[in-house]
Amino acid sequence: MVSKLKILSKKISKKIKEKKIGSKVKSGLKTAIDRYENRKAKYFPKGYKHAIVEEIKARKARKLIKKQKEEEEKKNKGYVEINKPVNKKPGIFTALAGIAAAQRAKNAMSPPTVVFHDPTVVVIGMKPNGVEWVIKYGTRDGRSFSRTGSFTVNRYCKEHSAGGGCSINFANI
Repeated sequence: MVSKLKILSKKISKKIKEKKIGSKVKSGLKTAIDRYENRKAKYFPKGYKHAIVEEIKARKARKLIKKQKEEEEKKNKGYVEINKPVNKKPGIFTALAGIAAAQRAKNAMSPPTVVFHDPTVVVIGMKPNGVEWVIKYGTRDGRSFSRTGSFTVNRYCKEHSAGGGCSINFANI
């Protein structure tokens, strides 16, 4: 049996040498490699190996940056969890401050109507001062004012004795 195999292998090798089958196989392999190299050169121009290496380096750098950001976020998250701000409900002082601010805004938006009993006394100016109004008045002498003065009123004041007396009305809002 062994002798038959030896004889058969010798015959096959003779035929390969006669017909040059081996060179065809080698040349076919060589053309396949050349086609692959040409295709690679088509999709990756000269220096394609350098470009691939640079791309790999850039990807590694992006991964490293992403990892550092994630670690930083974890550290910050831990800080927030440890030092969590306390959500307090507004207390009595907050409510009082809110009410005072609302009253002040309401007061500034609705000035009082002041009517003096003496027709020569007129209002020169009015300014809101917190929840009160400062009213400046004067007696008209021709084109100028003499005997000027001022007084302060709040929303609950209906009359005042300044300038010979006056009545004060606030709009109901």
